[in-house]
Amino acid sequence: MSTNAQRLLEAELVGGRFRAGVARGYWSLATPVAQLAWPFVDTWITASPRESSPSRWLVHWDVGNYGSQPNTGGFWDEKTGAFLAPEKWPKGRPGSTVAAVFKTAGWAAPGRGFYHHYDRLAIPGHPWTQDAWTPQVTLTDFMTLVYRWLNCGDYVGQ
Repeated sequence: MSTNAQRLLEAELVGGRFRAGVARGYWSLATPVAQLAWPFVDTWITASPRESSPSRWLVHWDVGNYGSQPNTGGFWDEKTGAFLAPEKWPKGRPGSTVAAVFKTAGWAAPGRGFYHHYDRLAIPGHPWTQDAWTPQVTLTDFMTLVYRWLNCGDYVGQ
């Protein structure tokens, strides 16, 4: 039997906003909804072309307690079944939001989450409480940001 959190997530993944991103080529599920290994979801997120960089990045999301607790996610290595080594994470121009969000050192969960106020691992110990995640923030919202970061001028590739 599925939990309320699972039902909420499943509704999100078959909903219009998520499917619109799939139709536009922004992202896709790496595993069909029926085969998800709760509480994890793996998604491919498309990136702007950069030399020696992939055209899409695999993101491993932990969506436990979906709808009542923030999600967390990080870039994933499909071959090893683990988070991508920090030196292989995408990079941003120094001083940019992309560089800050994708940073892999200098905080409590380097290489396991995004340094952003929507990420469960980044929220504790930061003065982000007034801007932090709320139950209205969906996985699609978070994925939209990752897509934007991987497709802006400050994204420099791997």
